[in-house]
Amino acid sequence: MKRSIYLILMLVLVFSCKSPYELVRTGPMFTPQPKDAEVKIIGWGENANYEQIAITDVGEYTLERRINEAKNAAREAGGTAIMPKLTTDSELNAKSGFLVQSFLILREKSEDITETPEKQVAIAPVEKNTAEIEGKAAKTGPDYSNLPRAKYRLLLTDLALLKGTTFRGSMYPVSYYRIPRVLKTFKKKNSHLLLLSSRSGSSRVLLFLPKDKYHTVKTMIKSKKRLDFVYKPVAVYKSKLPVLEYIDTITH
Repeated sequence: MKRSIYLILMLVLVFSCKSPYELVRTGPMFTPQPKDAEVKIIGWGENANYEQIAITDVGEYTLERRINEAKNAAREAGGTAIMPKLTTDSELNAKSGFLVQSFLILREKSEDITETPEKQVAIAPVEKNTAEIEGKAAKTGPDYSNLPRAKYRLLLTDLALLKGTTFRGSMYPVSYYRIPRVLKTFKKKNSHLLLLSSRSGSSRVLLFLPKDKYHTVKTMIKSKKRLDFVYKPVAVYKSKLPVLEYIDTITH
């Protein structure tokens, strides 16, 4: 009897510690706000003075609870406002037993934040002779040697600066990853989500990969071969996994 009571108490503690929201960063990183910081609720069409910095999915039984948890997620992300999305996932709601609702997390735009010339130079690709590039492309495919590499730390902390820029990377495919609902916004048609790691395992990323690359990369996972690829950063998942969009494979 005592053992049963102990097990029940353990289960209560485990489930009570689980966060009712899932957070994905889609913009610049900010310091978390205090727990009592004000978070506004704004509607569609009222976001002209705000920038989106994250998305959160909240699972709760009432709208009031969902809004409160969305505000907590906003404070965690450093946001100052939330915007409820009107659509929900009926399949996910049926599985969870309660309504799962998405909220955009926003922050007021700052007029004095500008990109410095040094940062522009740091990520600018080096120009090469056009004839030289075309000659190499005819032999081995596109020449991506002029593309910069992004430091892992910057992919986590300076997403807004890196967005829209093409980089090259080299990592080891680990496994295919179930696409979280909050990342489906970035999913292109017929694509899979792949988890990759550095050789040491200290750095990990998620990469949206076209379906036609599935079997090739699956073979690479089994043989533990490195994938050299071209990508664009699109988001940060749970503040610890950069999310990338696949552009091309680098051939040698």
